[in-house]
Amino acid sequence: MSLILKTSGSRCNLNCVYCFEKFKEVSDKAISPELLRKSISLISNISSLTFHGGEPLIIGLKKFDDLLAVVADFYQKQIEYIRIQTNGTLLNNDWINLLFHKYSNLNIEIAISLDGYRELNSLRTDFRKKESFDAVINAFKLLDKNGIKAGLLSVISKYALGNEKKYIKFLSSISNMSFVKINPLFNIHNEELSSDSLTPTEYALFISKCMQLYIKTGLYKKVAIEPILSILQKLNNKKSLYCNYSFQKCFQHLCLYPNGDISPCDCLSIDSFKIFNINEINEENFNLKKILSDNINFGAGNELVKLITACDNCDIKDFCCSGCLSQRFYFRNNRKLLDDFCEAKHLLKNSFKKFKNDRL
Repeated sequence: MSLILKTSGSRCNLNCVYCFEKFKEVSDKAISPELLRKSISLISNISSLTFHGGEPLIIGLKKFDDLLAVVADFYQKQIEYIRIQTNGTLLNNDWINLLFHKYSNLNIEIAISLDGYRELNSLRTDFRKKESFDAVINAFKLLDKNGIKAGLLSVISKYALGNEKKYIKFLSSISNMSFVKINPLFNIHNEELSSDSLTPTEYALFISKCMQLYIKTGLYKKVAIEPILSILQKLNNKKSLYCNYSFQKCFQHLCLYPNGDISPCDCLSIDSFKIFNINEINEENFNLKKILSDNINFGAGNELVKLITACDNCDIKDFCCSGCLSQRFYFRNNRKLLDDFCEAKHLLKNSFKKFKNDRL
Protein backbone atom coordinates (compact mmCIF):
# COMPACT_ATOMS: atom_id res chain seq x y z
CA MET A 1 0.00 0.00 0.00
CA SER A 2 1.30 3.46 -0.87
CA LEU A 3 0.08 6.67 0.77
CA ILE A 4 -0.01 9.87 -1.27
CA LEU A 5 -0.21 13.01 0.85
CA LYS A 6 -2.03 15.89 -0.77
CA THR A 7 0.25 18.00 1.38
CA SER A 8 -1.13 21.39 0.40
CA GLY A 9 -4.50 20.26 -0.95
CA SER A 10 -4.61 21.65 -4.49
CA ARG A 11 -2.63 24.82 -3.67
CA CYS A 12 0.28 25.49 -5.99
CA ASN A 13 2.53 28.35 -7.10
CA LEU A 14 2.12 27.28 -10.74
CA ASN A 15 -1.00 27.39 -12.90
CA CYS A 16 -0.29 24.69 -15.47
CA VAL A 17 -2.74 24.69 -18.35
CA TYR A 18 -3.60 21.01 -18.08
CA CYS A 19 -3.59 20.54 -14.29
CA PHE A 20 -6.66 18.72 -12.99
CA GLU A 21 -5.78 19.27 -9.33
CA LYS A 22 -6.87 22.92 -9.45
CA PHE A 23 -10.41 21.83 -10.30
CA LYS A 24 -10.75 19.72 -7.16
CA GLU A 25 -12.81 21.37 -4.44
CA VAL A 26 -10.51 20.53 -1.56
CA SER A 27 -8.98 22.44 1.33
CA ASP A 28 -5.82 24.42 0.58
CA LYS A 29 -4.63 24.08 4.16
CA ALA A 30 -1.58 21.96 4.88
CA ILE A 31 -2.04 18.47 6.24
CA SER A 32 -1.57 18.68 10.00
CA PRO A 33 0.99 16.57 11.90
CA GLU A 34 -1.85 15.16 14.01
CA LEU A 35 -3.81 14.01 10.96
CA LEU A 36 -0.69 12.50 9.44
CA ARG A 37 0.21 10.58 12.59
CA LYS A 38 -3.31 9.21 12.95
CA SER A 39 -3.46 8.20 9.28
CA ILE A 40 -0.13 6.38 9.29
CA SER A 41 -1.01 4.59 12.53
CA LEU A 42 -4.32 3.36 11.14
CA ILE A 43 -3.30 2.52 7.58
CA SER A 44 -0.01 0.89 8.63
CA ASN A 45 2.29 -1.22 6.39
CA ILE A 46 2.93 1.65 3.95
CA SER A 47 5.38 0.67 1.22
CA SER A 48 5.89 4.28 0.19
CA LEU A 49 4.76 7.67 1.43
CA THR A 50 4.80 10.50 -1.11
CA PHE A 51 4.52 14.22 -0.38
CA HIS A 52 2.40 15.45 -3.28
CA GLY A 53 0.20 18.42 -4.09
CA GLY A 54 -0.66 20.87 -5.45
CA GLU A 55 2.90 21.82 -4.69
CA PRO A 56 4.06 20.24 -1.41
CA LEU A 57 6.87 22.73 -0.74
CA ILE A 58 4.41 25.64 -0.76
CA ILE A 59 3.48 24.90 2.87
CA GLY A 60 6.88 26.21 3.95
CA LEU A 61 9.89 24.83 5.79
CA LYS A 62 8.46 24.85 9.32
CA LYS A 63 5.27 22.94 8.50
CA PHE A 64 7.18 20.51 6.32
CA ASP A 65 9.68 19.96 9.10
CA ASP A 66 6.80 19.13 11.46
CA LEU A 67 5.45 16.54 9.00
CA LEU A 68 8.86 14.95 8.48
CA ALA A 69 9.27 14.65 12.25
CA VAL A 70 6.09 12.57 12.31
CA VAL A 71 7.21 10.43 9.38
CA ALA A 72 10.58 9.84 11.05
CA ASP A 73 8.81 8.08 13.92
CA PHE A 74 7.42 5.47 11.52
CA TYR A 75 10.28 5.13 9.03
CA GLN A 76 11.45 1.52 8.54
CA LYS A 77 8.77 0.39 10.97
CA GLN A 78 5.57 1.11 9.04
CA ILE A 79 7.01 3.08 6.07
CA GLU A 80 9.64 1.73 3.66
CA TYR A 81 10.22 4.64 1.27
CA ILE A 82 9.69 8.40 1.50
CA ARG A 83 9.28 10.45 -1.66
CA ILE A 84 8.54 13.99 -2.75
CA GLN A 85 6.90 15.00 -6.03
CA THR A 86 7.52 18.71 -6.66
CA ASN A 87 7.58 21.23 -9.51
CA GLY A 88 11.05 22.20 -8.26
CA THR A 89 10.59 25.96 -8.52
CA LEU A 90 10.72 26.57 -4.76
CA LEU A 91 13.74 24.38 -4.12
CA ASN A 92 16.69 26.22 -2.57
CA ASN A 93 19.55 25.60 -0.14
CA ASP A 94 17.24 25.78 2.87
CA TRP A 95 15.14 22.94 1.43
CA ILE A 96 18.28 20.97 0.61
CA ASN A 97 19.40 21.30 4.22
CA LEU A 98 16.03 20.22 5.59
CA LEU A 99 15.33 17.29 3.25
CA PHE A 100 18.78 15.88 2.67
CA HIS A 101 20.82 16.92 5.70
CA LYS A 102 18.58 17.26 8.76
CA TYR A 103 16.54 14.25 7.62
CA SER A 104 19.30 12.42 5.76
CA ASN A 105 18.40 9.26 7.70
CA LEU A 106 15.05 9.14 5.85
CA ASN A 107 16.75 8.65 2.46
CA ILE A 108 14.16 10.88 0.79
CA GLU A 109 13.73 10.40 -2.95
CA ILE A 110 12.73 13.44 -4.99
CA ALA A 111 11.09 13.75 -8.40
CA ILE A 112 10.52 16.93 -10.39
CA SER A 113 7.89 17.72 -13.00
CA LEU A 114 9.36 18.83 -16.31
CA ASP A 115 7.71 18.20 -19.67
CA GLY A 116 10.89 18.37 -21.71
CA TYR A 117 12.91 21.13 -23.35
CA ARG A 118 11.69 24.73 -23.10
CA GLU A 119 9.02 24.62 -25.80
CA LEU A 120 7.50 21.37 -24.50
CA ASN A 121 7.36 22.84 -21.00
CA SER A 122 5.41 25.91 -22.16
CA LEU A 123 2.13 24.69 -20.61
CA ARG A 124 3.71 24.87 -17.15
CA THR A 125 3.56 28.55 -16.18
CA ASP A 126 2.81 30.56 -13.05
CA PHE A 127 -0.27 32.72 -12.52
CA ARG A 128 1.35 35.58 -14.44
CA LYS A 129 2.06 33.30 -17.42
CA LYS A 130 5.78 33.25 -16.62
CA GLU A 131 7.51 30.09 -17.81
CA SER A 132 8.85 27.70 -15.17
CA PHE A 133 11.53 26.03 -17.33
CA ASP A 134 14.59 27.95 -16.06
CA ALA A 135 13.59 27.56 -12.42
CA VAL A 136 13.14 23.80 -12.85
CA ILE A 137 16.48 23.37 -14.60
CA ASN A 138 18.10 25.33 -11.77
CA ALA A 139 16.50 22.90 -9.31
CA PHE A 140 18.13 19.96 -11.08
CA LYS A 141 21.45 21.81 -11.05
CA LEU A 142 21.15 22.62 -7.34
CA LEU A 143 20.46 19.00 -6.54
CA ASP A 144 23.37 17.89 -8.73
CA LYS A 145 25.67 20.33 -6.97
CA ASN A 146 24.76 18.62 -3.73
CA GLY A 147 25.23 15.12 -5.14
CA ILE A 148 21.50 14.36 -5.24
CA LYS A 149 19.72 12.54 -8.05
CA ALA A 150 16.11 13.29 -8.99
CA GLY A 151 13.38 11.63 -10.97
CA LEU A 152 11.74 13.46 -13.85
CA LEU A 153 8.01 13.33 -14.64
CA SER A 154 6.92 14.52 -18.07
CA VAL A 155 3.43 15.14 -19.37
CA ILE A 156 3.53 14.76 -23.13
CA SER A 157 1.16 16.91 -25.17
CA LYS A 158 0.50 16.96 -28.91
CA TYR A 159 3.35 19.47 -29.28
CA ALA A 160 5.87 16.69 -28.61
CA LEU A 161 4.79 14.67 -31.64
CA GLY A 162 7.57 14.47 -34.22
CA ASN A 163 10.11 15.80 -31.72
CA GLU A 164 11.14 12.52 -30.16
CA LYS A 165 14.81 12.92 -31.09
CA LYS A 166 15.01 16.37 -29.50
CA TYR A 167 13.17 15.10 -26.41
CA ILE A 168 15.54 12.15 -25.86
CA LYS A 169 18.55 14.41 -26.47
CA PHE A 170 17.22 16.78 -23.81
CA LEU A 171 16.80 13.96 -21.30
CA SER A 172 20.37 12.90 -21.98
CA SER A 173 21.57 16.38 -21.05
CA ILE A 174 20.40 16.09 -17.41
CA SER A 175 23.21 14.36 -15.58
CA ASN A 176 21.51 13.57 -12.26
CA MET A 177 18.26 11.90 -13.32
CA SER A 178 17.34 8.81 -11.32
CA PHE A 179 14.35 7.82 -13.50
CA VAL A 180 11.92 9.24 -16.07
CA LYS A 181 8.19 8.71 -16.30
CA ILE A 182 6.45 9.85 -19.49
CA ASN A 183 2.74 10.46 -18.97
CA PRO A 184 0.28 11.34 -21.75
CA LEU A 185 -1.90 14.44 -21.73
CA PHE A 186 -5.40 12.97 -22.03
CA ASN A 187 -7.53 15.83 -20.70
CA ILE A 188 -11.24 15.38 -21.37
CA HIS A 189 -13.74 18.22 -21.87
CA ASN A 190 -17.32 17.45 -22.90
CA GLU A 191 -16.32 13.83 -23.58
CA GLU A 192 -13.62 14.89 -26.07
CA LEU A 193 -9.87 15.38 -25.77
CA SER A 194 -8.72 18.95 -25.15
CA SER A 195 -6.92 20.83 -27.91
CA ASP A 196 -3.50 20.28 -26.28
CA SER A 197 -4.04 16.56 -25.76
CA LEU A 198 -2.82 13.74 -27.96
CA THR A 199 -4.68 10.51 -28.74
CA PRO A 200 -3.73 7.18 -27.17
CA THR A 201 -2.27 5.88 -30.44
CA GLU A 202 -0.29 9.11 -30.91
CA TYR A 203 1.13 8.60 -27.42
CA ALA A 204 1.96 4.98 -28.24
CA LEU A 205 3.80 6.03 -31.40
CA PHE A 206 5.71 8.66 -29.42
CA ILE A 207 6.78 6.05 -26.85
CA SER A 208 7.73 3.61 -29.59
CA LYS A 209 9.96 6.17 -31.32
CA CYS A 210 11.48 7.24 -28.00
CA MET A 211 12.23 3.60 -27.19
CA GLN A 212 14.22 3.19 -30.40
CA LEU A 213 16.21 6.35 -29.65
CA TYR A 214 16.59 5.34 -26.00
CA ILE A 215 18.37 2.19 -27.11
CA LYS A 216 20.23 3.68 -30.09
CA THR A 217 21.74 6.50 -28.01
CA GLY A 218 22.62 4.24 -25.10
CA LEU A 219 20.49 6.24 -22.67
CA TYR A 220 19.13 2.94 -21.36
CA LYS A 221 22.51 2.40 -19.68
CA LYS A 222 22.01 5.57 -17.65
CA VAL A 223 18.38 5.76 -16.59
CA ALA A 224 15.13 3.79 -16.60
CA ILE A 225 12.18 5.31 -18.47
CA GLU A 226 8.55 4.37 -17.88
CA PRO A 227 6.55 3.01 -19.60
CA ILE A 228 9.43 1.65 -21.70
CA LEU A 229 10.82 -0.35 -18.77
CA SER A 230 7.46 -1.94 -17.91
CA ILE A 231 6.67 -2.83 -21.52
CA LEU A 232 9.99 -4.65 -21.85
CA GLN A 233 9.47 -6.35 -18.50
CA LYS A 234 6.02 -7.62 -19.48
CA LEU A 235 7.23 -8.91 -22.84
CA ASN A 236 9.98 -10.81 -21.05
CA ASN A 237 7.60 -12.30 -18.48
CA LYS A 238 8.86 -10.14 -15.65
CA LYS A 239 6.80 -8.29 -13.07
CA SER A 240 6.22 -4.56 -13.44
CA LEU A 241 5.86 -2.29 -10.42
CA TYR A 242 4.15 0.40 -12.52
CA CYS A 243 0.38 0.33 -11.94
CA ASN A 244 -0.36 0.84 -15.65
CA TYR A 245 1.24 -2.55 -16.33
CA SER A 246 0.23 -4.33 -13.15
CA PHE A 247 -2.99 -5.52 -11.57
CA GLN A 248 -2.04 -3.60 -8.42
CA LYS A 249 -4.40 -0.75 -9.27
CA CYS A 250 -5.94 2.40 -7.84
CA PHE A 251 -6.87 1.09 -4.38
CA GLN A 252 -3.23 0.21 -3.67
CA HIS A 253 -2.48 3.96 -3.81
CA LEU A 254 -4.47 5.86 -1.20
CA CYS A 255 -4.58 9.65 -1.10
CA LEU A 256 -4.90 11.66 2.10
CA TYR A 257 -6.36 15.17 1.79
CA PRO A 258 -5.95 17.96 4.39
CA ASN A 259 -9.51 17.52 5.72
CA GLY A 260 -8.97 13.80 6.32
CA ASP A 261 -10.69 12.49 3.20
CA ILE A 262 -9.22 9.28 1.78
CA SER A 263 -9.57 8.32 -1.89
CA PRO A 264 -7.82 6.00 -4.34
CA CYS A 265 -5.28 7.28 -6.92
CA ASP A 266 -5.35 11.08 -7.15
CA CYS A 267 -6.01 10.92 -10.89
CA LEU A 268 -9.57 10.11 -9.88
CA SER A 269 -12.04 12.72 -8.65
CA ILE A 270 -12.30 12.98 -4.87
CA ASP A 271 -15.98 13.90 -5.30
CA SER A 272 -16.76 10.66 -7.12
CA PHE A 273 -14.34 8.29 -5.42
CA LYS A 274 -14.05 9.35 -1.78
CA ILE A 275 -13.79 6.20 0.36
CA PHE A 276 -14.00 7.58 3.90
CA ASN A 277 -12.78 10.38 6.17
CA ILE A 278 -10.08 9.45 8.65
CA ASN A 279 -11.54 11.85 11.23
CA GLU A 280 -14.95 10.19 11.17
CA ILE A 281 -14.00 6.57 11.76
CA ASN A 282 -14.18 4.51 14.93
CA GLU A 283 -10.55 3.62 15.57
CA GLU A 284 -11.38 0.56 17.67
CA ASN A 285 -13.37 -1.06 14.87
CA PHE A 286 -11.26 0.22 11.97
CA ASN A 287 -10.71 -2.42 9.30
CA LEU A 288 -9.13 -0.92 6.19
CA LYS A 289 -9.29 -4.16 4.23
CA LYS A 290 -13.05 -4.41 4.74
CA ILE A 291 -13.63 -0.73 3.95
CA LEU A 292 -11.76 -1.03 0.66
CA SER A 293 -13.43 -4.33 -0.18
CA ASP A 294 -16.90 -2.84 0.42
CA ASN A 295 -16.10 0.16 -1.76
CA ILE A 296 -14.76 -2.04 -4.56
CA ASN A 297 -17.68 -4.45 -4.43
CA PHE A 298 -20.59 -2.15 -3.63
CA GLY A 299 -19.40 1.45 -3.94
CA ALA A 300 -17.83 3.77 -6.49
CA GLY A 301 -14.83 1.47 -6.78
CA ASN A 302 -17.01 -1.08 -8.55
CA GLU A 303 -16.94 1.20 -11.62
CA LEU A 304 -13.21 0.53 -11.83
CA VAL A 305 -13.69 -3.22 -11.39
CA LYS A 306 -16.02 -3.19 -14.40
CA LEU A 307 -13.23 -1.65 -16.48
CA ILE A 308 -10.95 -4.56 -15.58
CA THR A 309 -13.53 -7.27 -16.26
CA ALA A 310 -14.30 -5.66 -19.63
CA CYS A 311 -10.82 -6.86 -20.64
CA ASP A 312 -11.41 -10.50 -19.70
CA ASN A 313 -11.54 -11.74 -23.30
CA CYS A 314 -8.74 -9.54 -24.64
CA ASP A 315 -5.72 -11.38 -26.01
CA ILE A 316 -3.24 -8.94 -24.42
CA LYS A 317 -4.81 -8.53 -20.98
CA ASP A 318 -1.79 -10.14 -19.32
CA PHE A 319 0.43 -7.63 -21.13
CA CYS A 320 -1.33 -4.32 -20.46
CA CYS A 321 -3.20 -5.40 -17.29
CA SER A 322 -6.17 -3.22 -18.28
CA GLY A 323 -3.99 -0.10 -18.46
CA CYS A 324 -4.61 3.07 -16.46
CA LEU A 325 -8.13 2.80 -15.05
CA SER A 326 -8.51 6.55 -14.52
CA GLN A 327 -7.83 7.19 -18.21
CA ARG A 328 -10.33 4.55 -19.25
CA PHE A 329 -12.86 5.86 -16.75
CA TYR A 330 -12.73 9.33 -18.29
CA PHE A 331 -12.90 7.81 -21.77
CA ARG A 332 -15.92 5.68 -20.85
CA ASN A 333 -18.50 7.80 -22.68
CA ASN A 334 -16.48 8.05 -25.89
CA ARG A 335 -16.36 4.72 -27.71
CA LYS A 336 -13.84 6.02 -30.23
CA LEU A 337 -11.36 6.94 -27.49
CA LEU A 338 -11.86 3.63 -25.67
CA ASP A 339 -11.17 1.71 -28.87
CA ASP A 340 -8.14 3.88 -29.59
CA PHE A 341 -6.84 3.22 -26.08
CA CYS A 342 -6.91 -0.53 -26.73
CA GLU A 343 -5.43 -0.12 -30.20
CA ALA A 344 -2.56 1.84 -28.63
CA LYS A 345 -1.76 -1.04 -26.27
CA HIS A 346 -1.65 -3.48 -29.18
CA LEU A 347 0.58 -1.06 -31.08
CA LEU A 348 3.02 -0.84 -28.16
CA LYS A 349 3.21 -4.60 -27.76
CA ASN A 350 3.84 -5.16 -31.46
CA SER A 351 6.42 -2.38 -31.79
CA PHE A 352 8.41 -3.68 -28.80
CA LYS A 353 8.25 -7.37 -29.78
CA LYS A 354 11.68 -7.44 -31.38
CA PHE A 355 13.20 -6.62 -28.00
CA LYS A 356 11.73 -9.70 -26.33
CA ASN A 357 14.54 -11.55 -24.56
CA ASP A 358 16.85 -8.70 -25.55
CA ARG A 359 19.89 -7.78 -23.49
CA LEU A 360 17.79 -5.10 -21.77
